[in-house]
Amino acid sequence: MNNAVAKRRAIEAFRAGIPSQDAVRELPPRQSDVEGARKDLLDGVEHAATDQVRPKSLILLGGYGTGKSHWLESFRHTALDRGFVVSTVSVGKEGLLFDCSKLYRACVESATAQGVTGPALEGIAFTYHSDRAPGFRQFNQWQQKPDDSFRRLELTLRLYTDREMDEELRESIVREWSGYPMKVPDLKKALKGAGMTKEIVRPYDKAGLDRARFAFLNQFFRSAGRKGWIVLLDEGETMARYSTLQRLRSYANLSWLLGSDDHAGPGVLLAMADDWLPQVLNGGRNDQEKLRARYEGRV
Repeated sequence: MNNAVAKRRAIEAFRAGIPSQDAVRELPPRQSDVEGARKDLLDGVEHAATDQVRPKSLILLGGYGTGKSHWLESFRHTALDRGFVVSTVSVGKEGLLFDCSKLYRACVESATAQGVTGPALEGIAFTYHSDRAPGFRQFNQWQQKPDDSFRRLELTLRLYTDREMDEELRESIVREWSGYPMKVPDLKKALKGAGMTKEIVRPYDKAGLDRARFAFLNQFFRSAGRKGWIVLLDEGETMARYSTLQRLRSYANLSWLLGSDDHAGPGVLLAMADDWLPQVLNGGRNDQEKLRARYEGRV
């Protein structure tokens, strides 16, 4: 692209208050503390599986117009350049935070990676070969867990790496990994067709499968040669619009995403307005106390 055109586009983006690739390229944010935290997050996600630790997560707080979206766009570019798969999701749309299934699907649909055209999962999955994937052996060992949710994912992976699998089944499995589960009879039929007639398929636990998917997909991307999966969540303050029960569910999902002991999950950065803490969590609504009491059955 002509350099003058790129600069003009950057100027117009700044004028509109909406950071674009050109704007971030021409004027990247410069705050040493945030830059250090960004590096720690990326390093942590890259080494988490090897070091058996949970990667650090970040919460980016700031008022309107202070550059949160600018930082997210800059973070996305840095992560992509380092070889990560990156998802950017505005959680204000469709109440994503209190519905883990919707949140997961939104993360998958927005995931991008360098060298991949279109959604990252589809691009990486349809060129994936277990005998050539650099981390397949470790991935295959990792995902063999007794938990029924991981058991279902393990079976779909075994089907996916079968060289005799037809394209229709391959697409169904990628949809399963995208958050749209196959019907149990269809999965049983596929297993029977692959000669795995003794495998037991149980109805899945929705909450367990939602969380297992995040970890599974992060490890799948790593096995394909990527550094890991980074999830950037914007507009976290929209939780204030949710009902009491929806906020309670949102806090539970965020607690798991940001601080789970499961080191296998993606790295997460949540951006939100800084007035959410004094006004919602600790202020007038006092969610920290009221929702804890409701969760514990005291009200």
